[in-house]
Amino acid sequence: MKTIEDYLRPSAVTANSICAAAPAMQAAVVNAFGEEEAADEADVGTKIHHYVAEVIEIWRDHGDVEWGKVIASICNDAQRDGLDTWSVRCIQLCAEFARDLIAKHKVERENVLTEQRLNMEGAGFRRGGTADLVLILPFKRIIVVDWKAGFLDQGDADQHDQLGVYGASAAVTYLADDVIVYLFQPRAERERRATAGHYDAKKLRDTAAWSVAVNDRCRQPNPEVTPAYDACKHCKALHRCAPAKEWTVNVLEAIALIGKPTDPDAWGEAVAAAKIAEKAAGTTVDMAKAHLAGGGEITGWSLQGSGSTTKIDAAQAIELARKGGFLDQLLPFASFKTEAAKVLDGIAPAVSVVPKSPSLKPAKSAA
Repeated sequence: MKTIEDYLRPSAVTANSICAAAPAMQAAVVNAFGEEEAADEADVGTKIHHYVAEVIEIWRDHGDVEWGKVIASICNDAQRDGLDTWSVRCIQLCAEFARDLIAKHKVERENVLTEQRLNMEGAGFRRGGTADLVLILPFKRIIVVDWKAGFLDQGDADQHDQLGVYGASAAVTYLADDVIVYLFQPRAERERRATAGHYDAKKLRDTAAWSVAVNDRCRQPNPEVTPAYDACKHCKALHRCAPAKEWTVNVLEAIALIGKPTDPDAWGEAVAAAKIAEKAAGTTVDMAKAHLAGGGEITGWSLQGSGSTTKIDAAQAIELARKGGFLDQLLPFASFKTEAAKVLDGIAPAVSVVPKSPSLKPAKSAA
């Protein structure tokens, strides 16, 4: 049974600061209708975190090993585990960033901590949170690093509420009043992969007080529902949220009646409403597919067969072509469609056949 506390997490603090009702609504929806299956990308992110932690722990616990050898060995393990080439590269980039940060600050091995549970009570959470990497500089500073290896841009560390909460909680956990948080996004452009935020004693207190206020507001009876893009985009109650539906309909109907937006704020609201409507529609379609697959009926609609499609790991294909000396032959097929595999047997290991998601199609008329 899910409770509000399950959705009062550091990763959700931004959304909860906008829509205080989100935790209670998500708990109610999941309890009534079940949990949606996690996306494949989430599983990839979990694996990357695991392998990066393993690299750091092996280096920390075995004083006679070199970073380069450990990184190469773990990346090979990840490749055998089925991770795609670019995700394996993400493991390497995260591990190298940890290596360089440890060397820069001359952190002793015993003060390099991975997957550390933080004391979150001071920030208003009743459950702990886990920091990916914590570096302790005794009597001076705490450094907290969070790997964001997913496919969405997470912004910058100094504007990232989750990282701010981690910083405030690390200060309590390790009795420090000076904290640096790093957000590392290996899939981002080189100049944006690593960003940092610095928290002194006052900023730590202010961040913790803000987080407490957010969580306390969510725990009040009948909290307010406030639809907005940042509140709705990951909300598990979106497809059953009447205020969110009303908001999107009102914005989109206004555009239909009045015409295109006339100022930046109106454009922003219009795009946000359209994106949320799109997400709600996608969730409804997924629910419909599951309903039909389970033997249910939907008037006017049926389930299309799934079939299959060819998937090509572009990064792996390029590397195979480069090693084989036929990269020039591959370039005309830069989109890496099925034709590339047909004419270049050398990239065959990068090619796989995967099932396509079944689609909905209008049911044939009984007439």
